[in-house]
Amino acid sequence: MGRHEQLGEMSPQTTPDQLRKIYDSWAPTFDADIGGDDVDYIAHETVARVVDGIVGREERGLRVVDVGAGTGLVGVELAKLGFTRIDGLDLSPGMLAVARSTGVYSQLIEADLTRPESIPIPHGTYDMAVCVATFTLGHVTAEVIPAAILPLLKPGSLLVFTVRSDLEDESALREHYRFPALLHQLRREQKLHVLQRREGMPYHRRQGRMPRVLDCIVYVCRKL
Repeated sequence: MGRHEQLGEMSPQTTPDQLRKIYDSWAPTFDADIGGDDVDYIAHETVARVVDGIVGREERGLRVVDVGAGTGLVGVELAKLGFTRIDGLDLSPGMLAVARSTGVYSQLIEADLTRPESIPIPHGTYDMAVCVATFTLGHVTAEVIPAAILPLLKPGSLLVFTVRSDLEDESALREHYRFPALLHQLRREQKLHVLQRREGMPYHRRQGRMPRVLDCIVYVCRKL
């Protein structure tokens, strides 16, 4: 049994309040648990490599928001690449406390993406958003992209995010989480352009207790 399963079940029926409690309890050991001998989580490194390939070094002073920042794994990788203006959003104050200790974030904000009206950030604030391992089992659906994430971005800004592959591969999960259907809808509505869709990208290095070694899809999009 994985650590999160000991703390509480994650499924499509998991509520934000339940998820917050799970992550608040998990925060002190989260990095060690997911990066150790079990699955060896590496999605943050995967996305950092993608960002490194699409954002020039002269542009790394742009303002970035890390959506679902967790303990700050993504922020640390972006800081290594020279990004200096990074804010983080997360549902769990416990996880944000760990992220704060990294010292790479300008500000960290507790935020529930399913309640976008409660996010205390003016629309059009950021030049780029990254969202890693937030579109996964028991977490938010694609609906938060138009409702909560795109409003934070300036027109023309980049959005780079992962979707765990099984959310698109399995029909019941595909219907619930709305990937890729909602992205097609946003494209038709001229709200979002998908620049890249990279399948089979590294998410875990090892199988651990999972049925297989998990990979993910990395999307690179531009807000229109």
